[in-house]
Amino acid sequence: MNYSSITETIPQNYYQTQFIDSYRGGIEGDNTMTFLVKDDTDLVTYAMAAKQAWESVGDYPSSFKGIIRKVNGNCFATFDYLGALEASFSQNEQ
Repeated sequence: MNYSSITETIPQNYYQTQFIDSYRGGIEGDNTMTFLVKDDTDLVTYAMAAKQAWESVGDYPSSFKGIIRKVNGNCFATFDYLGALEASFSQNEQ
């Protein structure tokens, strides 16, 4: 099964319905964004849904690693977002 067929099975509003809060890394140069989600969230599914949601908008300038954490903080998953500035720079080099 490939990535696109997996994302097609994710409910359209999964990113929004499981979301509680998000925040950027607090140290300068820390390119992370942490997403807090409900405890009943499937973290791998949410990571794919979040990546898909951020890429569909595509205008956030900075690249970051998304860290998905449940409210209780016991588990996490990650995804990488390629920011609009870096993406446009990469396209111009080709």
